[in-house]
Amino acid sequence: MVATPASAAPQKAKGIFIIVNNAKVGPFPTDEVTGAQIKEKGGFALNTELFRITEKGLVPVRNDERIRIREDERFEDLPPSPAS
Repeated sequence: MVATPASAAPQKAKGIFIIVNNAKVGPFPTDEVTGAQIKEKGGFALNTELFRITEKGLVPVRNDERIRIREDERFEDLPPSPAS
């Protein structure tokens, strides 16, 4: 068995990647982001509705809300709700 030098290993992009609508979005340089930053990085309009997917269901994330993200954490971005 031949050891592979560390410099020959594939380079991983620095930062945190999350999953939005089954697509990888990132990298984010820090684990604290706003809903608007997630939408902008993913190419989603700011008037859409962003949700964090949790064991308990979908949790809304406002554009101005600052949250802590984890690598490969899942989110769903949905069209805006119709006005009542």
